[in-house]
Amino acid sequence: MSEGEVNDFLAFRAVVQFLVLRGKSNTEIHREMVEAYGDKTPSSQFVSKWALRFRRGRTWLEDDARSGRPQTTGGLAERIQMLLLEQPFESVRSMADGLGFSRETVRLVLTRQLHMSKFVLHWVPHTLNAEQKRMRVERATEILEHLQSPGGRENVVTGDETWVYHEHPHDSMWAVSGGDVGTRVAHTINSKKR
Repeated sequence: MSEGEVNDFLAFRAVVQFLVLRGKSNTEIHREMVEAYGDKTPSSQFVSKWALRFRRGRTWLEDDARSGRPQTTGGLAERIQMLLLEQPFESVRSMADGLGFSRETVRLVLTRQLHMSKFVLHWVPHTLNAEQKRMRVERATEILEHLQSPGGRENVVTGDETWVYHEHPHDSMWAVSGGDVGTRVAHTINSKKR
């Protein structure tokens, strides 16, 4: 629940408390709240539950303290950041297993505290240096000129092969929303394959 939603519920409870002190019934309280808040009005069950509490003498609006394990992550955000600096491709499952927290806790820290999302990497054929790029442009220009010449298309042979590679590079990584997303390099002819 976001901070805004918590404040809305506290405001709704305050309205219920005020109208209980004015002697209104649950139905009247809910009807007046519908007139004031429209679609944002809490349910009639919410009104009934809190009206009963205020009629029994409750004076505070906040939730009661709960027993059980506290919702603390003990520096989990910093630990996740350090882990992602070393391995930005890590899955939520492996992070959760390694850090000793549930997958949902790790996912919530990633998305809500660190504002990160998992992005699919941009696919590029392979990384080229400046000289390789220049040579490719020259070769492509020569091929286009040859294809546009009379009879240039008669000697063109195309084909397709299927290769199965031994390695599987990562295809996604964690990054800050709106941040720079890396690339993944395609397999080359020299990659180990079957």
